[in-house]
Amino acid sequence: MRLKNCLALLLILAAIGLVVCALPASAVTPPADLQKNVKPGTGGYTVTFVKKDSLTNNPLAFGTLSSYVIYQGEYKWHSKLVNYYTTSVAFNLYWGNTANSLRLRIYSPDGYLFGPYYDWSDGSMNGNIYVVLSRAGGVAQGYWYAEVYGDRVSGAQSYSI
Repeated sequence: MRLKNCLALLLILAAIGLVVCALPASAVTPPADLQKNVKPGTGGYTVTFVKKDSLTNNPLAFGTLSSYVIYQGEYKWHSKLVNYYTTSVAFNLYWGNTANSLRLRIYSPDGYLFGPYYDWSDGSMNGNIYVVLSRAGGVAQGYWYAEVYGDRVSGAQSYSI
């Protein structure tokens, strides 16, 4: 009987772990030394931009992501936990308003900095930066941090990541 209870508990904990892995990036305060300990180079990561039509790529229209607000010159931090083996991690910064400009930088758990990326980094001005970081041997496990900066914002700009 105890073995069945232990197995049931392990299955529940595993299911919770899978749900946590699938959570979108959330607003956080990054570690104090994050920007000081950046390693040179790319760490073997490949950066790929995904181009999508801004009308069909609005994650807020489908209610899948949280919405945040940013102002001119403001920094907002988000994290995404990768606690399983995978060969890629994606960040999709969407704001849709091409009159405003946001900047995206991504910090990996193993100390690499990617970016800065702007709306035009993927060759398209659509209020969206969708970047996938991949590595054949697997991406670093741990917290990935995304820094969103209000580069050129008039008023308040909502966004999702």
